[in-house]
Amino acid sequence: MKKTNLIVAIFAISFSVLSLGLNAEGIKARLAKRLPIINTLKADGSIGENNKGYLVARKELNEDNTKIIKDENADRKKIYGMLAKKTGQSVDMVGSRRAIAIAKKTKKGYWVQEKDGTWNQK
Repeated sequence: MKKTNLIVAIFAISFSVLSLGLNAEGIKARLAKRLPIINTLKADGSIGENNKGYLVARKELNEDNTKIIKDENADRKKIYGMLAKKTGQSVDMVGSRRAIAIAKKTKKGYWVQEKDGTWNQK
């Protein structure tokens, strides 16, 4: 009986890890698909990167672009959650650290929110 429980537990853990990997691959594909539209919106100043690691509308967006931003932020939150679980940090901490990295790498002309909440165009 103990051996059966152990096998079931190993199978469940293996399935969870495999699912997490497959889920991450799906998220990466969705992020890549949205990237050209997001970059266009960043370039024209319609959106910016906030200090929590998420996109924020800086101008009024149409329904399609609003959905893209919502979906992007949902996927980012999932990734931050995976990283938080892996590192033992909070999701908010992972997002804030990611925001710093994004701000450092962002292109000239894109909007980023500083730690103190102010917005700057890089």
